[in-house]
Amino acid sequence: MTTSVQEAHPFLDTRFDIQWSQLSPDHVIADMEEGLAQGQAAIHRIAVQDPANATYESTFVALEASTRPLDHGWGLVNHLDSVNNSAELREAFNQVLPKVSAFYAEIFLNEKLYAVLKTVAERDLSRLSPVERRFVEETLADFQENGVDLSDDDKERFKQIKSDLTAMTQKFTENELDSTNAFELIIEDVTRLAGLPDSFLEAAKESALKKGLGSEDAPKWRFSLQYPSFFPALKYVDDPDIRRQLFEAMSGVASEGDHDNLPLIREILILREKKAALLGKKSFPDHVLARRMAKSGSQALAFVEDLHAKTKAAFDQENEELSRFK
Repeated sequence: MTTSVQEAHPFLDTRFDIQWSQLSPDHVIADMEEGLAQGQAAIHRIAVQDPANATYESTFVALEASTRPLDHGWGLVNHLDSVNNSAELREAFNQVLPKVSAFYAEIFLNEKLYAVLKTVAERDLSRLSPVERRFVEETLADFQENGVDLSDDDKERFKQIKSDLTAMTQKFTENELDSTNAFELIIEDVTRLAGLPDSFLEAAKESALKKGLGSEDAPKWRFSLQYPSFFPALKYVDDPDIRRQLFEAMSGVASEGDHDNLPLIREILILREKKAALLGKKSFPDHVLARRMAKSGSQALAFVEDLHAKTKAAFDQENEELSRFK
């Protein structure tokens, strides 16, 4: 990648030392659209090959590399959305999210691409190394797991379900973030904070001052659900009522009001079951776990229930000891 491209599309700059100061929200849309264009062109080059002349390197290896700029850039966007969310970043993220989601979904529904990959796999698998064979098998399984064998109508349904799930899970995350940020606990009597080390006490006072609460002469102490604020208070403050308020607030994130995730959870579960059904699975856990150690939802549930039975007596004993200590 040339310097000019790096400057024009900083999210696609794959140098090891990430230029965080250049990754501003106003670059997100243009950079992701450039990454999408590069990825689409690379996928097209693989899919239109003559299968007779295609090789492991020109198909499977090329496919792995085809989305690398977009993978890198989209990863940075997601990271910033998690640690430095803003109105501008959220708007840009949500504007480009459907396009990125559709691009990744369509890779696995591309019949021409899949046909070339299958031809190479069937012809060359025996001459590949064990690692290469594993990569080929897992890649083909990815296509099957993501709907390549569905009918045209079911493919459209599958794409719509994946698009809806992407939007809903993003909204779920935003509700969690907004609900977390909306909470604050203001303490006006410092004696209630007995047990809290001085450094955390000072941080709570500074947090209040930054929000325009209290003053140096008449301080207040502010606690949020951000870990550096929440955890020390929960660990050190003697006052059980303060610890209870913080614990209940953390436990109730995104569970009521404008940020209530319960309706979204219902819709997400319904869509996941529809997705699994389209792929011929009895349930979403069966779909997700088919290639994992548990293999099925029933085996995963049996493991958890067995673990519960084996640990409950010790759990009850420890709870009783803790209650007596309290």
